[in-house]
Amino acid sequence: VFLNADNGYIRQRLAEHPPAAKAVTYGVEADSAAAYTAVDLEVGPRGSSFTVRAPSGEEERFETRLLGAHNIQNLTGCIAVAHTLGIPLAELKYPVRILRPVEHRLQLLPNGFIDDAYNSNPAGFRAALDVLAGFEGQRVLVTPGMVELGERQEALNRELGAYAAGRCDYAVLVGEKQAPPLKEGLLSAGFPEERLYVARDLKDGLEHLHTLPAPEAGQRRTVL
Repeated sequence: VFLNADNGYIRQRLAEHPPAAKAVTYGVEADSAAAYTAVDLEVGPRGSSFTVRAPSGEEERFETRLLGAHNIQNLTGCIAVAHTLGIPLAELKYPVRILRPVEHRLQLLPNGFIDDAYNSNPAGFRAALDVLAGFEGQRVLVTPGMVELGERQEALNRELGAYAAGRCDYAVLVGEKQAPPLKEGLLSAGFPEERLYVARDLKDGLEHLHTLPAPEAGQRRTVL
């Protein structure tokens, strides 16, 4: 069984109720004490690189086009499985390098848009905002917020609005009914109200992008 040692709940369960099968742990946090650990992470707007250390002491540097630190965690788990089954780390470098993102999940498009349309949970939303924050130049968030989250939806959107405040330069909130919690969160965290726009629908929101100030010379606009 392969277990994510970055997760505190999993670490606790592993200590209190060891599985009958052999447990192989993986993680990206320095204090996780995982068998397979990703270190020296470099996360950027065109992908990521990281070094995986195996229990044997073997290590290799990997590069991926997938965006975000959370994908390094996912890849480390995959590498742990493959290496445990007998594939040398060096032979895994190429498969990791040619992986393509799933459509609509942090998919970087040629026009500078990051398509994350299928993402609608708090952890994924935070990860997407962290990816946006890693881009240089003008960063624009276009979102209806999270949906289908039950009675906690409003509170979670408010929290994510506050989290977004320091990770984008402009915010376009899609849907007048959906916008209030996100708007409240953004403003509560000090986001400038003049850089915030509530759109009637996606078409209105995308049209608003054309009214924004042009990025500074030599920089580009990234839209999430």
